Amino acid sequence: MTQNRSQKVVVVGRGAAGSAATATLLRSGWHGEVVVVDGEAGGGYNRTLVNKGILPGLLTSPQIALRPVEGVTEVLDRAIRIDVGQRMLRLESGTTLPFDALILATGSRARGWPGAVESARVTALHSPDDAIRAAALLDGGSRSVTILGAGLVGAETASILTERGIYVALVARSTAPLAGVLGMEIAAQIRELHAEHVDTFFGQDVNAIEADADSATVTLEGGHRLRSDVVIVAHGTRPDVDWIGGTAESLTTDRRLRWDAAARIYAAGGMAAYLTHDGSRLRVDHWEDAAAQGVHAAAVALHDLGCGDDPGPYQSVAGYSLRLYGHTVTAFGVPLPGDHETPAGRTGLVNQFEGAAGVSAVIGFDAVSVVRTVAGEVGLR
Repeated sequence: MTQNRSQKVVVVGRGAAGSAATATLLRSGWHGEVVVVDGEAGGGYNRTLVNKGILPGLLTSPQIALRPVEGVTEVLDRAIRIDVGQRMLRLESGTTLPFDALILATGSRARGWPGAVESARVTALHSPDDAIRAAALLDGGSRSVTILGAGLVGAETASILTERGIYVALVARSTAPLAGVLGMEIAAQIRELHAEHVDTFFGQDVNAIEADADSATVTLEGGHRLRSDVVIVAHGTRPDVDWIGGTAESLTTDRRLRWDAAARIYAAGGMAAYLTHDGSRLRVDHWEDAAAQGVHAAAVALHDLGCGDDPGPYQSVAGYSLRLYGHTVTAFGVPLPGDHETPAGRTGLVNQFEGAAGVSAVIGFDAVSVVRTVAGEVGLR
């Protein structure tokens, strides 16, 4: 099919998925128009550096900002509605954008504690502003932090703060945090590390959070009270899909990241859950995977527009690492529900996760080179 230069691809979002999708369109030699809708006042930023860079004072907000992609039309406005039948995106300003393909990549927002607390002493750790507020309190003399949630962000933040000599109380609903993400063996290893460096309160929920000008107090379900200078809520994220309407928590796509195939609308990154080989939904919200989804969604859009090969179903093979108390967890891919966890390394603690569709992930503890080697052998690199 000959490419129509008047065709337009609209990308909503300028985070990991949106930026990767936009760059992929430009690299492909696409001759139509690319429009990027950026609804965030500060533009896109590298979310992995919020707790690693800004919180400890190593980086500033401008240093983790994503550069705008050159060669596109950028619209600083917020998307508020999609007219699927007319293939039209409506913006907060009243502007309408017709599209031949639409890639949705608005990402996610912090999942707060249900009982909202209006206090500078209680914060999420999702945006640069969140980290700046927390860092200001710590630089002002705060020496104790309670972290609610021991997932990837909560666990890594606990490690970062203890390295600065700050007391940390780490609270989690799960008795085995990260087991579903990293497997039972590595999760057990991390639990032991936490026990050596912070006070842990696992398998407990939060009943209340109270705050005044000088401190915040978390009351656990058993009545135990944790008083600290700062409370960081790290209960994961929720997809930023409220503006689209409906009751679904995330946009469910097919295996190629199509949300509406007929209208050529795609969704990628933290706002989307894609179908796996067995029809189950999988939402993965970390930076590397969001970028990989953005690349894949753009490739599928190009194929559907008659300008590229079919990239096939999406599979998470992106790599990421987690630094905890001087140790490193390295992973490629994402374990799927029902996968079996088996040893994979020649040395060290390295496991692979395998199911009906083959190996979905390789994850190791202090075994970076082995994980990379095994991941390459099973096609995850």
